[in-house]
Amino acid sequence: MHAVGIRFNADGSYADFDRASPLAASGGKRVVVERLALPRPILAVGDGATDVDMKPVVDTFAAFTGFARRDAVVNAATVEFRSFAELARHVMNSV
Repeated sequence: MHAVGIRFNADGSYADFDRASPLAASGGKRVVVERLALPRPILAVGDGATDVDMKPVVDTFAAFTGFARRDAVVNAATVEFRSFAELARHVMNSV
């Protein structure tokens, strides 16, 4: 799992995020996937426009609509998962 690092103040309140993280920049998710040099096939799952950026470097891009459905993301996806159970079934059937 990769995420943008965050920092907190001494009192526990939010201070800032890691602005140097590729995930904080446009196209950053694609960069992270490329750097990982993962074995194929690669399934990327996302629910937002920045997730679609991964599509050129993965074998399958899935739109996850279990929380919110964004038509542009679904239209760009190869497959749509409406729940984690659907996603799990797909992964288990692909092994």
